Amino acid sequence: MAGKPAIQLTVGLNAHPLYRLRCFRIFNGNAKTIYRSHQKVTLMKPMLIYFAIVIAIFVSCNTKAEDLNRLLQKGELSKAVNLIDLKLQNKDKLSTHEIKILQKQLNDIQAVRREYTLSYDTVYKELKDKILDLSEADMNKWESDCSLEFYLIDGEKKYYSSCIYDLFRVNKEAARRAKIPEDEDYEASKYPLETITSFENDSVLSKKINIAFSYFQEIGSSPDQTLLKAWIPYVRENKFQSNIRLIHSSINNITFPKSDNLISMIYFEKVIDTKNNSNVEWRNYFAKPSQSWIRPMKKPASISDSTFICQFIYEYDSKGYYKNVNPGDIQPYDTSNQNYKKYTEETESNLFTSYLKNLSKEIVDKETNDYQKAKKIYEWICKNVVWTDPKPVLGDWAEYTAKFKRGDCGSKSNLFISLCRINKIPARSQGGWRVQPDGDHAQHSWAQVYFEPYTWMPVDATAGARLINHQDERVRYFYFGNCTPYHLIIYDDDTELLPSKLFEPIHGGGPQLGAFEWKGGDIEPNVKIDSHVE
Repeated sequence: MAGKPAIQLTVGLNAHPLYRLRCFRIFNGNAKTIYRSHQKVTLMKPMLIYFAIVIAIFVSCNTKAEDLNRLLQKGELSKAVNLIDLKLQNKDKLSTHEIKILQKQLNDIQAVRREYTLSYDTVYKELKDKILDLSEADMNKWESDCSLEFYLIDGEKKYYSSCIYDLFRVNKEAARRAKIPEDEDYEASKYPLETITSFENDSVLSKKINIAFSYFQEIGSSPDQTLLKAWIPYVRENKFQSNIRLIHSSINNITFPKSDNLISMIYFEKVIDTKNNSNVEWRNYFAKPSQSWIRPMKKPASISDSTFICQFIYEYDSKGYYKNVNPGDIQPYDTSNQNYKKYTEETESNLFTSYLKNLSKEIVDKETNDYQKAKKIYEWICKNVVWTDPKPVLGDWAEYTAKFKRGDCGSKSNLFISLCRINKIPARSQGGWRVQPDGDHAQHSWAQVYFEPYTWMPVDATAGARLINHQDERVRYFYFGNCTPYHLIIYDDDTELLPSKLFEPIHGGGPQLGAFEWKGGDIEPNVKIDSHVE
């Protein structure tokens, strides 16, 4: 090929990053010169036709990506859905990662449509009942500073279903004018100190915990002999939870989760006999449960014979954990390990956006110790992110949480995971329920971070937020690497139900509440949960 003229093409610095990367992957070794700093690629003439075809493909992909972002920003969700569907029809031209991102965007759009339903007039009226001197200027101000959240959905301004509650959480002025009392202060250090004291006295704090899941699924409108499929939350056996025992199951044929499953769910299938379903015994039971710690129902007579009822009661031993870690003891990672690669990689749920990368640099600063880096990330989230109701967002979940400094327990743990992975620190999610001796229980999720030689350690920035200014350093950073025994762990990282669910759990079902479906689609779980700590 000597003596043939070279054809030179310069790829602009603003080209799509994926396009620039793939240009190098395809042509490196075939090009005469490649200059990374200016994205300048010089190619020999025989490659021109092939190159032109590739350019056309990637410019088209880049244009469509820009079009999709523009549609989402303008709130033209119907057009965005059509564009995503069009892109997904050509899956052979997309990577697995790109497909997952598009599918996530579709799910996010569907969730936003479900959750952002309130009109301006409805929100204004409800706020006016609480803030008598409310004005349109107040509404404009709170919308501008994102205290009052809405999306434009196909030309209509729609507000989040819990936007008023969240407004009072994130905007102190609005809460003051509405005379909303501040959160009740409770001794948040009680259970951490109990755990710390136990370990410092060379004993393990262990508690016997009882859990009851009772389900009431309406079957009156279902055809007779309908096959119902169900996934019920169950304790995941690990170093914190052991001696698991199923005390009662109203279903005879059930499948227990395998020990190596990352998500722990009981599974069963049941053919529903709508004509011969009787709940007389259940009505008597829920009027006065045999277990004293299970709360009686206020109106058990309201349970009709068109309701399918099932109940599962189990117990387990739960251990607390406390370790005073010396950062100098942290050992280097084996970066060739597959789990290290898995839990430091970018995913559709943990994108390494420019905003998060810049925030990471700001938080970590010049720190070089991985343990101290993760600790700084934990502290920043505890001090800066206010707890609000969980909500769907259009865009990256972690970036939303960081930018607007709000989110629920899942949002906080997701942000922690993203920032750790940006720093090449393995991190993943964990979740289930918070179960406390005072009878309080709630769905909860947190993160895990991996350090050698300690392996996986729990990180709960939601519980930690109440302690982050505590004068006792042991308490201040307790939830960075430690835990009380008052939890029910159901899943580690993976929340995909097994066996796989045919329909997406769009009605709130999942690893924490359980899930139901029949051939007609997903069914919202109607569940009553009771807990007891012995």
